[in-house]
Amino acid sequence: MDAKYTDLQFPDSLVSRIIKSHLGSNTRISKDAIKLISRCSLLFAIYLATISSSIKGKKRQLVQDSQIEEIIRTFDFKRNSNNCSQAEDYASKHG
Repeated sequence: MDAKYTDLQFPDSLVSRIIKSHLGSNTRISKDAIKLISRCSLLFAIYLATISSSIKGKKRQLVQDSQIEEIIRTFDFKRNSNNCSQAEDYASKHG
C-alpha cells in the first residue's frame, strides 16, 4: 500500500460494531482480525476512489453516489442481505 495511506484506518470500535451488528453482540473478534478488516475496508474505499477518478477526465469534479453504484454493479459487488447470510453460513462452517 502507498505510504500516504499507512496512517489511515477506520476506528477499531466502528469495525467491531459493524461485525457484531451482523454476527451478534456475543461475537468475539481478535484485534488482528479487526485490524485486517479495517485495512481491507480502506483498500476497498481506495479502490472505489481510484476507479471513480476517471470522472475527472470527463470534466467533472464531484463523484456522485450513482457513479459509485455503477462501479459496484459493473464489478458485481452486490448490495443485499443475501451476501451477509452467505458470509454467516461460511463462518458457521469454517469458524
